[in-house]
Amino acid sequence: MRKWFFAIPFLLFLVIFFGPAVYRSRECERISRCAGNLRKIGLGCMMYAADSGGIFPPELSCLYPRYVSSPETFICPSRQPKIKEPDVLKDFTVCYQYTEGLTTDGDASCLLVYDRPDNHRIGHHRGDRNVCFLDGSVKMVKMKDWAAVWEKHQAGLKRKIKGKVREKKLH
Repeated sequence: MRKWFFAIPFLLFLVIFFGPAVYRSRECERISRCAGNLRKIGLGCMMYAADSGGIFPPELSCLYPRYVSSPETFICPSRQPKIKEPDVLKDFTVCYQYTEGLTTDGDASCLLVYDRPDNHRIGHHRGDRNVCFLDGSVKMVKMKDWAAVWEKHQAGLKRKIKGKVREKKLH
């Protein structure tokens, strides 16, 4: 009886002390898998553009199954409640947002595919987003830096639009 008297508080201490660390490590692993998903989607967009004269797909569903073989790639592992494959097959942007109308000669600061704001809403990564840029690079953007990244994205889109207008005026 005395063994249990000391064992229960010790086990409770371990759970309280190490529980959050285990949760954080699992969330970090999910964020890494999410970044890997975005990298695969970005690579699929690049392959689509190579086959389509430098034009990215009109929507993410054009990537499946030829360029991205699994619908699971379009699911953020951190998303709560969990998204299932049938949900993705109905709407490929259920977890990730996609910027339509881009071409490979666009500004590298433009966001090609990025996390929806509610994907990473638990833990110390609350509000942070994984982002795949137009050049195919993927990085985690902290919530405090999101406004600056978004402004660069918008400026890159405006430069692209101005470039198209200049091309039309020259012809």
